Amino acid sequence: MYPTANHNWTTPILSAVAILLATVVVSPLQKITTSPTLPQRQTTIAATTIAPLQSQKDAVLTTTPATLTLSVSQEKTILLNIASPKNKVTGSEIHLKFNPEVISIKEISAGDFLANPLRLAKQIDNQKGEVVYTIGTLKPSAGSGILANVIINAKGTGATQLSLDGTIVTAENQNENTVKSLQGATITVQ
Repeated sequence: MYPTANHNWTTPILSAVAILLATVVVSPLQKITTSPTLPQRQTTIAATTIAPLQSQKDAVLTTTPATLTLSVSQEKTILLNIASPKNKVTGSEIHLKFNPEVISIKEISAGDFLANPLRLAKQIDNQKGEVVYTIGTLKPSAGSGILANVIINAKGTGATQLSLDGTIVTAENQNENTVKSLQGATITVQ
C-alpha cells in the first residue's frame, strides 16, 4: 500500500517539537498561575508636604460715618467697610446690636466688596435690637471696599452704639474667623 520509510528521524523531531511547545506555551502559563510577580522596577514617588493652615487675622471692619447725629424720624445709610489686604474673603456673618428705643434698622444689603454675593441669612429684629446678615461668594475678594449698607431710622432721643461684636469674616485657606478688629458707630438722636 504505502511505501515503508525509515521513521527513525521522526521521533527525535517530534520530541523536540513537544519540548519546544512545553517551553513556549506551558512554561509561561505555569509562571502566571504558580508564581505571579510584578516587575522589579524601582519607582521614586515625590513626597509632598502639606503645610497646616495658618490663621491670618487681617480683616478690619469699620463704619462710615463712625459718629452720627440724627433728628427723630431721620433716615441715614451707614456703610460697613472692610479691609482685608492679605486674605481673600469668601463671606461674612454680620452681627449688629443697638438700642431699639433709639434707632431701628430699615434695611441691610450687600456692598460692592464681594462679587456676586449670595445672601444666606437676613434677620432684622428691631424689638431686640439685633441684626444677623450672612453673605458669601464663589469669587473671593481681597483688598478693601464696602461689605454692607445699613439703613437706619432714628426713633427716639438718646444715644446708642451700633456694635459689630460677634461679626465673622471667612477667607480662602483660613480655618477660623479672620477679623482683626471691629469699629462700630456711635449714634445720637436729638
